[in-house]
Amino acid sequence: MLLDFDAGVEAEQRLERLAKDGLIVAWQLADDENALVDILVGKKLTSAQKAKAEWWKPQAAYLNVPSGSLRLETLNSLSISPDDTDDVGYEFKVPAGEYDLILDRVARELMDGTAEQHAEIPTDILSLHPVRKKGPRKKRARLLIAEALGELGPWLKGGQLQGLEFHGTGKRVAGDDSFVFVNMRASHAQQIGLQFGKMLEITAADTTLVLPFIGYLSELGLAEFFGSDWYEKYLAEFPHLCGFSLFSGSPPWLLQVAASQLPPGVDVTAKPGQPWCDIPDSYPGDYEVGKGHIAGRIVWVSANSIILNFGWEQWRRAKFQNDDVLELVWEENRRVVYSNNVSGHSPLIFDPIQIGPQRISGKFLFPVS
Repeated sequence: MLLDFDAGVEAEQRLERLAKDGLIVAWQLADDENALVDILVGKKLTSAQKAKAEWWKPQAAYLNVPSGSLRLETLNSLSISPDDTDDVGYEFKVPAGEYDLILDRVARELMDGTAEQHAEIPTDILSLHPVRKKGPRKKRARLLIAEALGELGPWLKGGQLQGLEFHGTGKRVAGDDSFVFVNMRASHAQQIGLQFGKMLEITAADTTLVLPFIGYLSELGLAEFFGSDWYEKYLAEFPHLCGFSLFSGSPPWLLQVAASQLPPGVDVTAKPGQPWCDIPDSYPGDYEVGKGHIAGRIVWVSANSIILNFGWEQWRRAKFQNDDVLELVWEENRRVVYSNNVSGHSPLIFDPIQIGPQRISGKFLFPVS
C-alpha cells in the first residue's frame, strides 16, 4: 500500500499506477502537528539556510509534472480519493517536465529546544530539479520518515528480545529531561507478555526502576478516561509511569519512561512483573475473538468510562472498520454504539452514557451490524 493504510483495493491499484508513472509521490510526516512546506524549483538549500537547523537525511523521488500543475495534498484533501474530503489542498504552477524531487526535513527534536527560535524555517522542503539524461536519481514514490533518520534508524530497530527480557537502549529528546525513550516497540511488549496494568522492571547502568505500564495512555489520559477516583486509587503512590508514545520522527510507538533518573544512551533491560492493581471483576484473558465478533467482559465502571478486558490488538484482529456500527449485548440488554466513540488505546474504553451507569457482569458481545 502506498503509505501503509487500507484505502481499498481499487484505490490502491490506482495509486500504484500513478506512482509508477511518477504522477504521485507520498511522503510521511514526522507527526500529526502542522507542517510548513516550502517548494523550490531548480534551487537547493544554501549552507546558510542549513546552518539554522538540524536536518534529517535528504530523500529523493521521481516526479512527473506533464501539465505544469503541481498539487500538494493530504489524505484529508486527496482529490483522487473515492471518499468525501474535508480540505481542498494547494496547487502550484511549475515548468512542465520530469523532476528529481529532493525532500529535506527539519529534525526539530535534535535542536535542543532552539527550533522555536527559528519558527520561519519550513518543516519540509521540496526541491525540484530537472531529470538528467541518464534518468531519475531515485524512481520511487514512498518517502518514509524511518528512511531519513540516519543514525536514529538503527537505534529504532536495535531493540531485541532474549527470552522474556527486552534489551535495548534509551535516548532523550533534545531539550526535555523529563522522560527517556527506549527502543521497545509494541511487538516486543506483546511477545514478553507486557500488558496494561502490569509492572515493568527497567534496569540501566546502576539504576533499577519498577514502574506501572499504562499502554498507549498518558497520565492525563488516565485521569480523563478513568476519572480521578480511579487514578488516585491505583496510581497515586507511583511518581513515575511508563507506556507507549510516538517518538517524534518514528513510525513505531516506543516505550516512554517518565523518570528523569533513568540514564540515556546505555543498555536497558526490561521485563514484566506483577500487576500494579487488582481491578474488580477483571478477567485479563477471558475473551474470544473472531471476524466481526468479540466476546469479553467489562472490568471497570466509573463516572467517566467503562473499560473492557481486551485491547486494540484484539479489536484489529476482529476486523472492525472505522465506520462499523456495533451492538453491545449483555444479559437481556442491547445497545448500539459506534466505533468512532471507541478510544484507540489499550484497553478499549467506552463512554458510559452509551451503556448505562450500572456495573455490568457476565459476558458481552460486539457483532458488526
